[in-house]
Amino acid sequence: MSNHIKHLIAERGKHYGSPQENHARTARLWNAYLASRANAPLTPEDVCFLNILQKVARCLGESEPTKDTLLDIAGYARNIEMILGYDD
Repeated sequence: MSNHIKHLIAERGKHYGSPQENHARTARLWNAYLASRANAPLTPEDVCFLNILQKVARCLGESEPTKDTLLDIAGYARNIEMILGYDD
């Protein structure tokens, strides 16, 4: 693995916890979301919601959310609006 990738993972780990912790939080949120879907096929908006939950999981690992994370969440929410035809 390149030194750049190792450094990136170490830096992110300071905010989000280890990959194991971070992805375990994400898995718990995704499992709850997917269980609520009752095995229905995933839709494009579901993908956006899952990406939002991944960002939420990161927020749970931080003392406070980063601006970048909040912008990502807003972007995924906007994508849902566009998918559902809620254009202004």
